[in-house]
Order: sequence, then structure tokens, then C-alpha cells
Amino acid sequence: MSKHLVRCAALALGLSALSAQAAVIGFEGISGDGNPIVTSYSEAGFVFSSSHMHVVAPSIALASNGTQSLVEEAGGLGGPITMTHGGGATFSISSLDAAEVFVGGSAGFPNASILRVVGTLFGGGTVTADLALDGVLDGTGGAADFQHFVLSGFDNLVSVTFSGLLATGGTGGISLDNISTDPGTNVPEPGSLALAGLGLLAAAGLRRTRR
Repeated sequence: MSKHLVRCAALALGLSALSAQAAVIGFEGISGDGNPIVTSYSEAGFVFSSSHMHVVAPSIALASNGTQSLVEEAGGLGGPITMTHGGGATFSISSLDAAEVFVGGSAGFPNASILRVVGTLFGGGTVTADLALDGVLDGTGGAADFQHFVLSGFDNLVSVTFSGLLATGGTGGISLDNISTDPGTNVPEPGSLALAGLGLLAAAGLRRTRR
């Protein structure tokens, strides 16, 4: 085995061990009118997907904290928001900011009273938190529309879903912002494992030739 091959294999092994980087996801990655309809949004290596979402700018008609946020109107228009790491890494969520959507309500699109966060764990199982929303919102006015929630047990995740629920049943609108994520361990694909094995074999062969 050549030294070059060994170096390449070692590099592949190192890349396969990369983890997600700690980040606070603020949904500032889309500019323009600040209210596009999207089905997928990516930031800091993470992907958020749903059948119908909005990245919204601060507004007197919507829950606001002075920066952009991710909105799911629900009410039959869109489903839960799912969060994954684009590189296949596991990750943790330690906290987030959340609110309802519409100031004064909106016909056909009620505000949620509960944000349900469900994390799917690497290796199986789930962890769930039901976060009560206080219903206090006045857009860009003086009220603190968004609440800050600290999560416990949301570690070693492969995905998370965010759903807005009504106390009477059904779904309602939610707004998300400032999701704090922590590093996890990359889940290597079969090809990465094969490269890692090749690197180990090559290194072992080189050591034998030097003896």
C-alpha cells in the first residue's frame, strides 16, 4: 500500500467522524419579502420540512420577536414541521423559542395552545414534550410574543417533529425561532464504513512492510 493511499483512507475516516456543530437556528437565511411559502428550509446543516411553511419577517399581524421566524399555519393547510441533520448526524436540542401565529386569530387557521415536540432517538424510541403557549401576542408591539422553553432529554436524536395542537383537538398554528442545537455523532453510511475499514487495513499493511 502506498503512503498516499494510507493518507487518503485516514482522511476519509476522519471525515466520517465529523459531528453536527453547535448552532442557534434563527431562520434568517431567506431574504426578500420575508414571507415565502416553503416546503424545505436549510440552515447550519439542518433541514426543516413540511407540506406548507412560511419564513416570516417581523409583522404587526403575526407573533414577533423582532427577527424572522418559521411558521406552520396548520388548520388543514400544513402538517408538522420535521427537523433532521442534512449530513446524517445525530444531534441534541437544548432550547427553543415558540409562539402562536396570528394576532387576534385568523379564520380557518386557529392558533395552537400546545406545541408538541417529539424527538426520534438514534437506536429507537422517542422523547416528547408538550409546551403550553400563553396566548400573549401583539405583533411588533411591547408584549413578549415568543416564550423561551428549555428541553430535557432531547439528545442523540435523528429527527424532531414540531406540531401545534388545540386544547379541543385538531391542529393549530405555531411559530419557531432560536432553536439551540448541540453536536452529536455522525451516523456513517455503509460507504463511509468501507472507506474507514480500507484505511485501517492499509495502515496495518504499511506497518508490516516496515518491520
